[in-house]
Formats: sequence, structure tokens, C-alpha cells
Amino acid sequence: MQPTFFGKRGWLCHLGIGVEAKEISLSVFWGRERLFTNHFRPRAKKREDSMNKPYTHIIWDFNGTIYDDVDACIKSANRLLGAHDLPLVTSVKDYRALFGFPIQDYYVRMGFDFEKTPYAELAPEWMGYYFEYSKNSTVYPDIPEVLDALHQKGMEQWILSATEVNMLRGQLEGLGILSRFDGILGLDNIHAHSKKEIGVAWKNANPDVCALMIGDTDHDAEVAEAMGIDCVLVAAGHQNREKLETCNCIAVVDSVKDVLGLLQL
Repeated sequence: MQPTFFGKRGWLCHLGIGVEAKEISLSVFWGRERLFTNHFRPRAKKREDSMNKPYTHIIWDFNGTIYDDVDACIKSANRLLGAHDLPLVTSVKDYRALFGFPIQDYYVRMGFDFEKTPYAELAPEWMGYYFEYSKNSTVYPDIPEVLDALHQKGMEQWILSATEVNMLRGQLEGLGILSRFDGILGLDNIHAHSKKEIGVAWKNANPDVCALMIGDTDHDAEVAEAMGIDCVLVAAGHQNREKLETCNCIAVVDSVKDVLGLLQL
């Protein structure tokens, strides 16, 4: 849709709205001469009044939300990039700007050419580096306090992850927090093939719960939307605040502890 408006004294304004209203452009003309054009993307509307809902369940993302593996991911990416003679990721800021889903697109943004080296070869190579570096990763400092506060309010806490479920249980046990969760939702390599599919199946099986997802990426917001539940995003994980603020979520916070304030706990 590209309407044109005529203003006073000969000013002419041209408004262009991109597909799905993801971008809006405003051009101002004097006669046939275009004076300037501004482009901007509208931020998703935040439904902060939704925080008054009586949530019964918290659905946690794992990597980047509970588990601080950002440094491990950057080191793994740089080992992979270095092995293929590509420029390295030089900062957390640059990494958060690059990272996203689908993962294949993230690899392309890093500089990989799948015609030279297929993704099917790169992914296990990255995973090998990740297993090495993630041995030093741990939970974010505020996680135990937040888990305790939510538990004391009687909320069930589940983890939803694209990680294979037995591997995920092992990670949680190693971190000493497995017993804090009421359920673990991960890939079983049999019935489900994606985090979104797992989440939707769980919500369909539990239609009466009032759930809130806590995650750190735009994909978490997409999964929450597919499940029909609210979402809060934490800008301390794998993506930056600028990207998260374009998502359909209740709020973007700086740390998981800020969620307690939103829930008035």
C-alpha cells in the first residue's frame, strides 16, 4: 500500500508501507522534487498489562536464558571461522547482531558459502568446538534466586529447548538445577522435529494453563506466539535489544531478575 497525501502550499507526502508493515517509508516532495525520505520499522506493541495475568506455568528457554553459553558460542564460531580462513567475530556486540534463526542464515551472515562447504559439514564441526568450550559455561548468576521466587509463588517451571532431551537433562543435572524444574521439553528425535512443534504439542495437551515464556531470541517469541502464550525476552543472551524489541512480546528486560519486577514478586 502506497498512499499519497497533499499538504498545504504544494507539499506532497508519499507514504510507503512494506510487506506485513515491517517497514514504513515517508517521502516529502516539492512539486516533482523529492526533498527527503525517512525509513523506519515500527516496534511491536508491548502488552505490559498482560503481566497482571495469573500465570500458572513458566516456560524457560535454556541456552542464553538460563545457561550462559554466549562466550562458548563465540569461541566456537571463531574456531570454525579461523579453520575456514574467514574473519573472526570480534565482540559480543557483533555476535548478538549476527546471530539468528534459521541457523543456516546465521552461518551465511558470518561469511560461509555452502557451495564451498555444506552446512551439513560445518554444523558437527562447530558442535565439537562447542562441547569443548561449554565445559566452562554456567547458569546466569540470578537464575537460582529467580527460580526460587517463582517456585514460592506456586508456579510450575518447565524448560523448552531444541536440545535432545537426554542431553538437556544431563546438562541440568551437571549444573545442579535439574530438580528445580517440573518438566523438561526437548527433542526426542522420534515425534518432534522443532522447538515450536514441541511447545505447541505441550500447550494443546494443557489448554487450560496460563503460561509465560522467558527467552532470549526472536525465535522464542515466535514459539510463544505459536503456542498462544505470553513472552518476555532477556537482552543478555544471544541477540541484542534492538532486534528483540521488534518482536511480539510483553517486554524486553536486561536480566532474568527483572522478570520478578514485572510479575510484582
